[in-house]
Amino acid sequence: MGPNGAGKTTTLEILEGIQKADGGEVDVLGLNPSRQLKQLNHRIGVQFQATSIQKKMKVKEALDLFSSFYEGPSQKDELIKILGLEEKLNSHFNDVSGGWKQRVTLALATLHKPELLFLDEPSMGLDPHARREMWSMIRMLREQGSTIVITTHYMEEAEKLCDRVAMIYGGELKAVDTPKELLNNNAAHYLGFESEQLTEDDLLIVNGVTRVEQGHHTFKVFSDDLQKTAYHIFSHCHERNIPIHNFKFEKGSLDDLFVQYLKKEHAE
Repeated sequence: MGPNGAGKTTTLEILEGIQKADGGEVDVLGLNPSRQLKQLNHRIGVQFQATSIQKKMKVKEALDLFSSFYEGPSQKDELIKILGLEEKLNSHFNDVSGGWKQRVTLALATLHKPELLFLDEPSMGLDPHARREMWSMIRMLREQGSTIVITTHYMEEAEKLCDRVAMIYGGELKAVDTPKELLNNNAAHYLGFESEQLTEDDLLIVNGVTRVEQGHHTFKVFSDDLQKTAYHIFSHCHERNIPIHNFKFEKGSLDDLFVQYLKKEHAE
């Protein structure tokens, strides 16, 4: 995970042997991608952000062509059933929707049962239904034994799918852990509530408040001592007869942590 330009795709392309690293050592499945790419290609699968396939190539033709690239057995027939591609086999690649294109390119990346699978923003451009279908397919591949490395902008995707999350900013690895531990150790806690009368400026003058994020009548209030700050907010609103609703002590999400790191990066 990381903002645009952080180095996510570059990192994957170095691991895949597409780019050479400027320095340091790279080891993927015991192989050096820049020197042992042929051996590595038989053990990894790659789904790019955009895969170039001839517009008039049929789905079944693409599957047959990519199957011919590998010496070992292909799981083409199995993938056709699992991914529901039967009805699209005679369709031209250019004529299928974005969601179906993602299914096809996922099949192309996994025909040879790779030990390690790289997915570069697999849900990009998909509608919510197609995105959840993609998540189900990724879970299925993980259950079959593949190790999967994903780049994503969707925090929910990382929380639901990933055993470990790495946050990259400015080409540097800033944090890596399980989603739960990342939040426990790094995410800020805050007070969340709703009010139609309060403003951000009203809250910034309350004792203990360090930062306020305002939505449409919603507020996230950050403080070094949430309990004391909650008391001061209630007192402040009581004195001014300002109602507040749905008051909660909240723990930041991966989305909050992403923004937190991004603001810190810009400050530096």
